[in-house]
Amino acid sequence: MRQQSRLKIHVCILVERLVTKTGMIREDSATEAFVKEHGDFIEDIKASFGNIEKHYSIQIPDSEMKYIYSFIYRELTI
Repeated sequence: MRQQSRLKIHVCILVERLVTKTGMIREDSATEAFVKEHGDFIEDIKASFGNIEKHYSIQIPDSEMKYIYSFIYRELTI
């Protein structure tokens, strides 16, 4: 339950950062590798956030998807 709350807070702040175009995570070579390795996860995120992206005219960058992935799977292993 605690993980879900933290993820929800992160997503709310993420949407605000995307709308205001401030404080974004930079993409790097690790992001490129992540995209190649985790295409299914990226598709799931895009499907899950499609309505939010459309409503706010934003696009969740790959670097943020990588962060969300690491957040979810780091929490599962702790």
